[in-house]
Amino acid sequence: MRVPTYSNMMNMSAAIQNHRNLVDKYTYQSMSGLKHQEYSGYGMKAYNIVSMESTLQLTNTFMENNKLANITLNTSNLAIQTITDALADVKTALTDLNGTDLKKISPDATGGQLSFTSDNVADYMGKTLTISGTTYTFANTDGDTNINIAAATDAKQIMQAVADKVPSVEYSEENEKISFPLYSVDGYSTLLSEEPTKSSVKMGTPHTMNSEQLLALENVQRIAFSTMQMIADTLNSNVAGKYIYGGGSSTRPVKFDYANLNEFQQYYDGVNTLYPSSSSAVLSNLSVDSTVTGDLHFEQVGGKQTITAAQSFAKQAIVMNTANTGSVTLDSASNTMKATEYGAFSSLHEGDSIILGGDNPDLGNNAKAYVIKSISADGRTVTFETDAEGHSVIEDTVTLSPDNDVVVSKSFPIGTVINLDGFADNNLAPTATVLGISDDGKELYVKADEARFPTKDVTNNKKWSISAESYFQGGDLEYNQRISESQTISFDIKASDPAFEKIFRALGQIAQGHIVDMSDPLQTGAIDSQKTARLVEDAMTLISSAVGGAGDIASGKNSSLYSITAKISAEYTVLNKVVENQKLAASNLENNISTLKDADKQEAAVKLLLSESSLEASYTVLSEVSKLSLLNYIK
Repeated sequence: MRVPTYSNMMNMSAAIQNHRNLVDKYTYQSMSGLKHQEYSGYGMKAYNIVSMESTLQLTNTFMENNKLANITLNTSNLAIQTITDALADVKTALTDLNGTDLKKISPDATGGQLSFTSDNVADYMGKTLTISGTTYTFANTDGDTNINIAAATDAKQIMQAVADKVPSVEYSEENEKISFPLYSVDGYSTLLSEEPTKSSVKMGTPHTMNSEQLLALENVQRIAFSTMQMIADTLNSNVAGKYIYGGGSSTRPVKFDYANLNEFQQYYDGVNTLYPSSSSAVLSNLSVDSTVTGDLHFEQVGGKQTITAAQSFAKQAIVMNTANTGSVTLDSASNTMKATEYGAFSSLHEGDSIILGGDNPDLGNNAKAYVIKSISADGRTVTFETDAEGHSVIEDTVTLSPDNDVVVSKSFPIGTVINLDGFADNNLAPTATVLGISDDGKELYVKADEARFPTKDVTNNKKWSISAESYFQGGDLEYNQRISESQTISFDIKASDPAFEKIFRALGQIAQGHIVDMSDPLQTGAIDSQKTARLVEDAMTLISSAVGGAGDIASGKNSSLYSITAKISAEYTVLNKVVENQKLAASNLENNISTLKDADKQEAAVKLLLSESSLEASYTVLSEVSKLSLLNYIK
């Protein structure tokens, strides 16, 4: 063996260090399963690894967030299904009730029938019979309200003449009677003598209320109320601190705080306070206080109840100018208001009561109150309700300059229930139903408890307000969640959408009090015997529209549970597909990263043993070589 030189010693040290590095490397690989401790150890592959790990982390983040989105969609879908099932039960109950003759659910004070007892035509000549407010006279000549009995020879012919002349009257030749709608005979009729022996006609026997139908109706009302409670709870569903149907609000979207049906009917008594019959009235949240109205004057004259404000009951909604609406045309022929700017009137809604005001002389005779019938999809055209004769309410066709800032103000929609609690110390009714507003916005026409509506003044003391409170307390925001880098799903369903509003309106009108007209015909005149049947039919129509959109009453987004379910299903399908793709992408990324980063532990263990043997041999050789010296070599 030769004496080692410096160079040889350095080479041997380097070899030992290499073996030591291999031992460290394979020790790390066999323990961690990774090829290198640092990205620099991967050389050019490091960029690919970092890029794929970043993509994997983003994908995993989306997948984690999508779990919450999946829960939200499932919760929403379950809520809609629950509401749909509950409405099916309500509709079945209404259908069963409607299958009976609801006209006879009311008590009949008149019997609804008249029998003509005399064949002497002269007994009828000149006599009068008042039916539903119209007085008919038996005469030999025909007129607007006269019943011509010139050719009659007996009572049967006289009865037939009445049936031919009077609407809604039916003559039964078999029973020899004329049948009238309930409470249709009213007022003073000379044909009906107070002395039966002297009368030429005989009244039918009054019948009492159909108790079996009344019990069935009360059961339907209980079902309607409990369904409203259930729907309110369902629409207040909360997932991860967000109300699904709240429109981005942190407040419970649905306020329905009635403990039982009796409490609900005490508020909506069906006589002075009716459950709103239009969407705008149901959803109205308008409130005015003394700063808006000034002093108030309450007055009741001849049954007409009016609240007069020193200032106004309307709040500014839109200023028609260049920025907001462009030029606006009021067209008498089409009964419309058209703007040149897209979305000019989008903040207004069907059924709203608005007032066109300002001192712009271009308004002509159009500065007055209007009720909105519809708004076009682009928000540019407003169509107004016609007057009682079906005529346009726009008197002058004019085009308004956008430079004059014509103000559009909103007031309480017709049918809105307003709270007057702030006036309780003035012996005023706590609630009233809005019937209309004057053209200048200063007079509010209402219906309230007559016994609690005294004529009096209320000064501007800044302690009271008049408000309408919608069941919906949420916001108008739409929540979109990104489920991948390029896709989002939308949670744009709110408890105020037409589908839910129609449901609340239908159920509220059924659950309210006095849906059977129980008033005294001697005090109120003709009784609305059609009231119950009409409310039941309207409720069934609204529910059908809300469930399936058939004969849709309120068009627009989310107008039926069917369309909402379809939207949720579509979003769920998109989410499902994205999640599947993300799982596949994550798996591929993990495999690719593993291929680049992972080491075979078994192979590393074998190489570790070989490296350790090599390292040990290197140390042995170095040790032996180190024992040699020149002196020993010479010896």
